[in-house]
Amino acid sequence: MMGWLWSLLILLPPRVPGVRQSVPATLGRNLVAEQAFRTGVWSDPASWRQVNAKHVVIRLKEGITENHPSLRSLFQAYHITRIVDRSHYPDRMNFIMVELPESSVSLAQSFMQACSTLPEILYAEPEVVFRLSSCTPNDPYFWDPNANAIQWGYFAVGADSAWCSTTGSASIGVAVLDAGIMYTHPDIQANYAGGYDFIENDNDPYPSDGVDHGTHVGGTIAAVWNNGVGVAGFGNFSLYSLRVCTAQGCSSTALANALLTVAYTPGIHVANMSLGSGTYSQIVYDAADTAYYSYGKLLVAAAGNDGNPIVDFPASFPSVIAVSAYAWDGGYSGNYYYLAPYSNYGAGMGLNPPPYGLELSAPGGDVNSYAWFLGILSTGFDTTFTPNYPYYEGTSMAAPHVSGLAALVLSRAQSMGIALNASTLRSILDDNAVDQGIWIGIIGSYDPAGVDIYTGYGAINAIWAINDPRVGVSEPRPVPDRPSTSLTWDPIRHLLQINPGQDLPTHLEGTLLDATGREVERWEWTISGPIHLRLSRKPGIYFVRIRLHDEVIQRKLLLQH
Repeated sequence: MMGWLWSLLILLPPRVPGVRQSVPATLGRNLVAEQAFRTGVWSDPASWRQVNAKHVVIRLKEGITENHPSLRSLFQAYHITRIVDRSHYPDRMNFIMVELPESSVSLAQSFMQACSTLPEILYAEPEVVFRLSSCTPNDPYFWDPNANAIQWGYFAVGADSAWCSTTGSASIGVAVLDAGIMYTHPDIQANYAGGYDFIENDNDPYPSDGVDHGTHVGGTIAAVWNNGVGVAGFGNFSLYSLRVCTAQGCSSTALANALLTVAYTPGIHVANMSLGSGTYSQIVYDAADTAYYSYGKLLVAAAGNDGNPIVDFPASFPSVIAVSAYAWDGGYSGNYYYLAPYSNYGAGMGLNPPPYGLELSAPGGDVNSYAWFLGILSTGFDTTFTPNYPYYEGTSMAAPHVSGLAALVLSRAQSMGIALNASTLRSILDDNAVDQGIWIGIIGSYDPAGVDIYTGYGAINAIWAINDPRVGVSEPRPVPDRPSTSLTWDPIRHLLQINPGQDLPTHLEGTLLDATGREVERWEWTISGPIHLRLSRKPGIYFVRIRLHDEVIQRKLLLQH
């Protein structure tokens, strides 16, 4: 107990009465490398992304103040009249922060260069602005329970954690095949990249008939993130509007033409179709096949809102991800997620056997349940075409969560120098879905283990998906001069085999995590050859982790009955 207390005491500020002031010896430092880095860091434009260029911090030698003649002359030359902040411990680390007459990178650089010529100054740098690590945007309607403004869907899928790694990329394009988007909406305009109206056959896909469905869908995908206005989208992507619907419905030829446009437009990577029909269309089927199989565009569609065990077209096409909707009880009845009563489900229709029915589930809301604000909040407009932020419910609202996550995964992969094809991207979404997490009222239990007709592979999970090894984030690092250790899983016998490489430690540790990331079992082994481990757990998704030297090997396991 005294050990941790002593560690705390030596971290207290200096000159605290009664507390020993000595500290351990200073660790070794490469002062030459530090100086070289400090000299070049502010010449890189990327270093100025999170600074306040109007304020410059000056570290002074001990005993030097702003009244020193050299500093007074310097401040006069740059018209500096205000000291913004200063060190509370000038006898230990002496610094001041001054305010320049304007916020200008070039002026700050010039002033810092002048500082470097004075022997009284050790170095100068602009004020760096650090951010809180919550990774949530500053959009006021993102989360304000007092105003009933809650975008709970992003928390449900773990987007708030995924945003710590990526918030999107303008080079990733998402097309919304819908009733048109109000591209002048102040929360969409900056991300809007263009489009086409296949109803009126012109280049203006504005929803002139007053239907804001596409605007709501587009906002869930790419309302401008962290702009201090309205809501947040899944990320900042290039948003394309392909108008194929009116208040009376959506034309099959318009939809086919839009799908072909998706196929032939290099800047579009994902297409969202929050629309559906119970009637099969061969022309739409062929166009979807062209976009997905021939041109590698990921296609996402709503399963339908009839509450029936039949998935609408085009969602049930093999080339399209079919999305069901789940809702949240808002904490009113145990804080759980449940399959929305309106959501279609099923194993596919006609020519499309399983698994080409329901594939994934995402937040779609339920405004008729515990509270109206438990729908999905996004961008819209009223009858006077005034931009607003309505709550809607439906599989139409669930599908854009999947499209937004797909674009986020592509953005993350791109930042790692990896180009994902549509098939791999689809597998990443499926493999990282959360199984058995949604309450299914019609069967009185949570969704069954494995692929099922209610949630498909499960509820999408953003933080798992963007950290999938195929995204390039956690690929095992090559270990020279020894074969790599591998894990083999036998799903029939529930048998895990660890095949050790050479030069392993004699002692090895492993852990088993459940679908929520909670540790449920821990193992220790003495290495003498392959390790065989039979898992006796209830059905569901698990992760096994083996720590090997300075790397971690992880494998996702699906335990079935």
